[in-house]
Amino acid sequence: MQFLEKSSQQEMIAEWLKGEMWSKRFSGPLKKILRKFKQGQGVVNNPKLDNKRENVLRKKILFTYRKDILRGFPKNITWQK
Repeated sequence: MQFLEKSSQQEMIAEWLKGEMWSKRFSGPLKKILRKFKQGQGVVNNPKLDNKRENVLRKKILFTYRKDILRGFPKNITWQK
């Protein structure tokens, strides 16, 4: 594994959601949550990482439908890509 550079929580969340948007297993639940939040797929497929409102929204979306895997997740993580 080669580390290229540090990443941010916002980027990690955006990439996680983007990956699940194309997943047969997770795209259905993700699209349902997007409808619940009255959001189109653009907030996932074309994330604006410099937009604080979008970052907060993506975090809420991820934690709404993936809370089981994220419960107890360490808070102070250094993300890398």
